[in-house]
Amino acid sequence: MRSPIVLGSGVFVAVRVAVLGPVRGWRDGAEVRLGPPKQRELLAVLVLAGERTVPIEGIIDALWDDEPPASALSIVRTYVSLLRKAIGHEHLVSRGRGYALAGVGTDLADFERLTRQGAYREALELWTGEPAGLRGPHLRRLEEVRLVAIESACAQELDSGQAPGQVLAELAELSARYPLRERLRALLMRALAAGGRRPEALAVFADLRQTLADELGIDPGPEVAELFQHLLSVDSAPAPALMQVPAQLPPGPADFTGRAELVAGLVAALAARAGQAPMVTVMTGIGGVGKTTLAVRAAHTVREHFPDGQLFADLQGAGAAPADPAVVLAAFLRALGVADERLPETLEERAALFRSTVADRRVLVVLDNARDHAQVLPLLPGSSSCRVLVTSRARPSLLPSARLVEVDVPPAAEALGLLERIVGTPRVSAETADAEHLVELCGRLPLAVRVAGARLATRHGWPIRVMVDKLADESKRLAALRTSDVAVSAAFELSYRQLDPSQARAFRLLALSEGPDLPLAAAAAMVDLSEVETEDLVESLVDLSLLESPAPGRYRYHDLLRAYARSLAEPDRPALARLLEHYLATARNAFNTLNPGDPSAVSVTAEGGLTFDTMEAATAWVACELECLIRVQAVDLSSELQILDLILLFAYESNRLVPRFHDLAARAAAAGEVFVEGRARASLAHVLRDAGRLDDAIAECAAAMEVTLRAGDMNHHWVALSTMGVIQADRHDRQDVALDCYRQAAAGFHELGERYQEAAMLYGVGQRLASLERYDEAIETLHEAETVMRAHLGDDVRDPYAVVAMAKVFTRAGRHHEALPLLQEALALFRQRRNLTWEQSTLIYLVRVLLALDRAAEALPHAEAAVVLAEERRGGGWADGAAWSELGETLHALRQHSRAHSCWERALELYESFPAKAAEVRALLEKARPEVARPR
Repeated sequence: MRSPIVLGSGVFVAVRVAVLGPVRGWRDGAEVRLGPPKQRELLAVLVLAGERTVPIEGIIDALWDDEPPASALSIVRTYVSLLRKAIGHEHLVSRGRGYALAGVGTDLADFERLTRQGAYREALELWTGEPAGLRGPHLRRLEEVRLVAIESACAQELDSGQAPGQVLAELAELSARYPLRERLRALLMRALAAGGRRPEALAVFADLRQTLADELGIDPGPEVAELFQHLLSVDSAPAPALMQVPAQLPPGPADFTGRAELVAGLVAALAARAGQAPMVTVMTGIGGVGKTTLAVRAAHTVREHFPDGQLFADLQGAGAAPADPAVVLAAFLRALGVADERLPETLEERAALFRSTVADRRVLVVLDNARDHAQVLPLLPGSSSCRVLVTSRARPSLLPSARLVEVDVPPAAEALGLLERIVGTPRVSAETADAEHLVELCGRLPLAVRVAGARLATRHGWPIRVMVDKLADESKRLAALRTSDVAVSAAFELSYRQLDPSQARAFRLLALSEGPDLPLAAAAAMVDLSEVETEDLVESLVDLSLLESPAPGRYRYHDLLRAYARSLAEPDRPALARLLEHYLATARNAFNTLNPGDPSAVSVTAEGGLTFDTMEAATAWVACELECLIRVQAVDLSSELQILDLILLFAYESNRLVPRFHDLAARAAAAGEVFVEGRARASLAHVLRDAGRLDDAIAECAAAMEVTLRAGDMNHHWVALSTMGVIQADRHDRQDVALDCYRQAAAGFHELGERYQEAAMLYGVGQRLASLERYDEAIETLHEAETVMRAHLGDDVRDPYAVVAMAKVFTRAGRHHEALPLLQEALALFRQRRNLTWEQSTLIYLVRVLLALDRAAEALPHAEAAVVLAEERRGGGWADGAAWSELGETLHALRQHSRAHSCWERALELYESFPAKAAEVRALLEKARPEVARPR
């Protein structure tokens, strides 16, 4: 066992939770999993309360604001139960109608202790990033305590006589971010005045007074007003004459907003003493992401650290004619006082003179829009007292000891803040939802947000919705993102022109994929090259900021870059066909690996694809690629059917597939493709049944049986008949009809020689016999099915469907001790295969068996796991209702009657399409009403 955690206060604790950044937790020194985002948010809310009780109503308000789901109470209690398993029941206690933490160490408590002691900088070191997992007043509270600590730290350092330069950058950045915060402005004025920059300090006050008047209609408070009067009264001796130094930084945009963490990191690197940070910082990122703006902002913030000058050059690296380093060096040398007649002729001599001129001087060099390392190297000073800030779309290699900073698009809140600066707060406040949608359609790319904002700012009569509508169509989006002098597409075109033919082809082709990203193997299929050749190609596009690589071997476009690439690409059916072939073949191979001997994917005829040596590898592929498979483009009706059937086989949310199968069946019928129509209708019946639409499912089954018979597709004819058996079994008074369906289907598959399907139908026969309380016949039939399956699979392969079928029969026969180990075995097998539908179903039966054995405490974690699957998958079928119903049964057995009642109410909502099941739950609610009403 690991040793307990020691807090800064010297207190030993076994559990610790951090909220000053991402929400994390530790127990006995080991980090624990805290579950989905809202579960972590609940824990953070409790941390902010200290050890005070938070009412359940307060938790619901914090998690869902004004729109909690009907099942909010049950979900909160489920989250609490799961958190107790993570951190220990004794550390998350119930008090009245609320919850509280007990004996938990937190970074927030340490932060508050250190600030009370005046150790502000030590307290601030506890922050590991922006608070993640909190919203609304709780987030604002954390932001406030952090700001107060920063203000107190800066005041403490200024009071001690510390050099103002060390706090000036921090105060300048925060004052820009929080322009209405008077204490920050006052501290900035003090720091400027202490550094001999009294006019700038007075200007800060003037700006504050104007901002407060414009935004709030008030004057500055007495503290900052008295400071202003003091600065006015101080006699200022004339400053000694200073030698002329270059100050070439361009002005920063007045509407700069956000980017606090990036700017702070840049400022820290540039302002560090010699030897404490790399001399060169390189910022890379997509065109239009705001690299130049950030560079200028950071450079202005640290300019007092470079009293010998600030040099700036646009190297035009993304254009057709990049700047000549020799010409740039000549301009730098002139700015540093070197006469023209002293300028050497060659690049090497000018570089040497530049290094000599700035040696041992504090000079900042900003090289904007660099093309590559060859352009930058001659422009680097040789002295560690200087700093260089480079921006580039490409990642310049071979720069000595350079620090790389990748600039991504800003968070949604910052992008919205930029739009607000441009079009005004009233418009954004009045149309917040449309404004948020607009910045997302802009991909949060600052250039795109500026262009969209500029169009709105000059068209006061346009609601923001007009711009949203113009950007809604991806094919027309870039055309709408232009003004008379700026176009987003022009920024992308500069990068595209640098590509060689093979890079340009890959850039255009890969954009045709509809998936959220593209794995290397799929990219190789599209460009028709080996994976080794493809990796070199796509990595070169990553280096040029035309592709992103969110994980090793995976690639994606920024939304607007993809739109640009598609605007250049002609439809390429062969490339899309290769991508489709890759996904179909690989998905089939994954399914076959996870389900040995199951012929369900035999109709997928695609060749090649990735292969898998283990179930774990196949499971990992499905987890990563299912969304890509869902979005891959079909080339005809047959391939579309194969895609949908594979998605269904991987237990995707079947209710979302209803419209897709319905549309496919209709188009196949119109085209006279009876083979596709019959299979599509058989699958449609399956997903309709899962969605609880039993009458519609029966109608589609009948249609599928008729069409497949006409097409001579007997395999899917029997599949449709077996689905009919499943539907009839859902109706308690139709077990005999269901039994007949399964028996006919078993005989049909036997005649076709389909042994796996024959055995599966015999499992259904056995379960229907058990429903009719013919248990001996049921068990005998299941043994027959097992014999058929073993003959097909071999003795070494254990079929989980056979295991769970036998367990269900034992359950119905009341032989729960025999059912339990079978269900536990089946659960492990389904989890290994990542079959979420059958995992959830098996959990439900496992809970029922444990309850029948009077082992409710053991049943609870399984019931909660089934509910978590229901909430995360939202399949909408009977299993989701059953999960909540069984959790209610378990809680009722544990005498948690109120919580059980809430679970049954949620089950009743989900059983809306299952009248018989709904009636059972109503009976449970009625029976439990006295216990819920009884006072505690």
